[in-house]
Amino acid sequence: MLLSDKLLGGLEYGFTVEEIGLQIANTMGASITILHIIPPINMDYHTSRTVKENPEYLTDTDTILGRVLRKGLENARQSSLDAVLKIRQGNIVPEILEELQSGEYDLICMGSPYSTHSLRQLYRPNVTAEVAEIAGCPALIARFEVESNTTIQM
Repeated sequence: MLLSDKLLGGLEYGFTVEEIGLQIANTMGASITILHIIPPINMDYHTSRTVKENPEYLTDTDTILGRVLRKGLENARQSSLDAVLKIRQGNIVPEILEELQSGEYDLICMGSPYSTHSLRQLYRPNVTAEVAEIAGCPALIARFEVESNTTIQM
């Protein structure tokens, strides 16, 4: 099972799909691959340099992304699942599709960008829809909804 974590584009919706994906994997006895794609970075600031220059040590960094990826691996291992993290660099859709072709995945789990309420969804491509259309395997797409009086801890 492939959990595609597009966390920098919308941290919240990655949490819901991770939770559901882990439940399915636990029920089916499947192993988990958490995939994160580092897109081409054209801004030069400390966090972007850290992510771009140290992808193999990303989970060791004190960045939001590093903490979220560590938590995802920890959650999978607490569920007694065999979990690995794969980090790729490049354009998001082609990298996810290449990973799908290189592995034997039965299911891809992705978050829905329509869970967010920002203007970004009006001008950015819908990666989830593009991948689900071409994936060649079933896709689980989960939306995220914040309940009132709820805060997200990272």
